[in-house]
Amino acid sequence: MSKLFERDDDIVALATPFLSSALCVIRSSGASSISKFSKIFSNHSALNSASGNTIHYGYILDNENNCKVDEVVVCLYRAPKSFTGQDAIEVMAHGSVVGIKKIIDLFLKSGFRMAEPGEFTLRAFLAKKIDLTKAEAINEIVFAKTNKTYSLAVNKLSGALFVKIDTIKKSILNFLSAVSVYLDYEVDDHEISIPFDLILNSKAELKKLINSYKIYEKIDHGVTLVLAGSVNAGKSSLFNLFLKKDRSIVSSYPGTTRDYIEASFELDGILFNLFDTAGLRDADNFVERLGIEKSNSLIKEASLVIYVIDVNSNLTRDDILFIDKNKSNSKILFVLNKIDLKINKSTEEFVRSSVLNSSNLIMISTKNLEGIDILYDKIKALISYERVEVGLDDIIISSRRQMQLLEKAYALIVDLLGKIDRQVSYDMLAFDAYEIINCLGEITGEVSSEDVLNNMFKNFCLGK
Repeated sequence: MSKLFERDDDIVALATPFLSSALCVIRSSGASSISKFSKIFSNHSALNSASGNTIHYGYILDNENNCKVDEVVVCLYRAPKSFTGQDAIEVMAHGSVVGIKKIIDLFLKSGFRMAEPGEFTLRAFLAKKIDLTKAEAINEIVFAKTNKTYSLAVNKLSGALFVKIDTIKKSILNFLSAVSVYLDYEVDDHEISIPFDLILNSKAELKKLINSYKIYEKIDHGVTLVLAGSVNAGKSSLFNLFLKKDRSIVSSYPGTTRDYIEASFELDGILFNLFDTAGLRDADNFVERLGIEKSNSLIKEASLVIYVIDVNSNLTRDDILFIDKNKSNSKILFVLNKIDLKINKSTEEFVRSSVLNSSNLIMISTKNLEGIDILYDKIKALISYERVEVGLDDIIISSRRQMQLLEKAYALIVDLLGKIDRQVSYDMLAFDAYEIINCLGEITGEVSSEDVLNNMFKNFCLGK
């Protein structure tokens, strides 16, 4: 059996990053965790007799070397009133990498073992403190990329998804109850009403949840935004401007960016995967040619391309070819950069006369930020077809495991409705209803196997 299911032993893990910081949190849980920890705590007698949900001040002690290791604050929890449902200790210590290692070593010498990833959350689930949808929501909160995905995960942590699944399951149970009455008492069809409408309603609700997974993918994966253009047009300056930091090298020397650079930023709740590409030109350098080939590939796959043009210089051959090829492309935004300098009128006039959709042409300066707000507004308008408006109270499926079980339950309901249309025997309908209920129970964890739990919790952070 996996260590994850040895619930009576005492575990410890660092709950904060293993980095130098002001504070760190080391958490532990288990039937003997308080008594074992008290052996390395300065005020051990007070700790052993303390009630749950109390805070204690003292020192971590290295008894072998007769010295103090750190000054700490300890949060004490008594079963069952803790996250894991067990006795638990959380130590808030100074965030010294050396100190953290010493404290955890003392825990291990006192009889604790290192926790597996997700083991604290698994113990909470096994103690029925949370269901699986809440457990997965905890992991989603930790790894949320945007404010939107974070808020949606918090909504599920509050139990919204569990309530929705439970409501669907109760509808199937009501249907099953009516069918069972018919089977148990052998009544005639006209003497009992079978609520077939509950199955249709459940089918519709499951479909909504399944469709929400596609919405989540768009929110989570983000929009691919590629910066393209000739060398030295200002792509890297614009890249740094989006990120609000110097991530890409800016130089007057042509061809500074030999390969694409990737980073992410958030704009009004939308996640953008931003690529600064190699400048388009005929290059003699083999490495630069490879970078340009990658740039062309990214441009084809992008959700939105910003083509940057140096408006105080003559257009390059590549500029003219690109404009001619993409002048009516709705996913291309042409940006005339460097308007703080002297504008080359022939360049401006050519671009204005060539680009068919004038609203897809913007003039900016990455140096004095002129036109940048207009650029932001235009980007949001152009990706509106990919943007998904989701309320914070909406239930969005983000787990592949949940998605697969929902699809299975939906297929079972479709099959059940087909049997109802064919007027098959009620005992077969009852069997299918049981299957749907069990499938929904797997989503919340009411029906689960050790293999499923092992696979799910191994992806959690250590200390969660």
